[in-house]
Amino acid sequence: MCNKLSVQCSLFSVYVLSVTVARSLYPKDIWTLDSEVGRILRYEFYGRRDIIKPIPCYDRLAPNIGHVIWSGGDAMNFQCFVCVLSLLHVAKVDVVYVHGDQLPTGDYWKLLIDTGQKVQFVLRENAGEVKNKD
Repeated sequence: MCNKLSVQCSLFSVYVLSVTVARSLYPKDIWTLDSEVGRILRYEFYGRRDIIKPIPCYDRLAPNIGHVIWSGGDAMNFQCFVCVLSLLHVAKVDVVYVHGDQLPTGDYWKLLIDTGQKVQFVLRENAGEVKNKD
């Protein structure tokens, strides 16, 4: 005798069980299900029995870049410096674009530029329009 929890079922019983179970499953639930039921469900829904693994497509990913807005010129402060470093070393972006109405100056900016960090300045005439709401 075969019940719903039995693993010793005949192929037909497993198939009937798989159809019953499939109504409460999402596709993601059967992609990696490593059992006879999983193989039958994958065959029914996808035409293949092997476990389905997603294959990333790197040609359509968003660019791995960061953006910082710097307005007003003057010497770059420590907070902005740490923000850029965090993007580079924690978030691991490929390049950080610093958008501003004037080129940053000061020791922190020199550290970013002189040490070969992947930082580029982009001139934006309206950078001052971005404001922090308190």
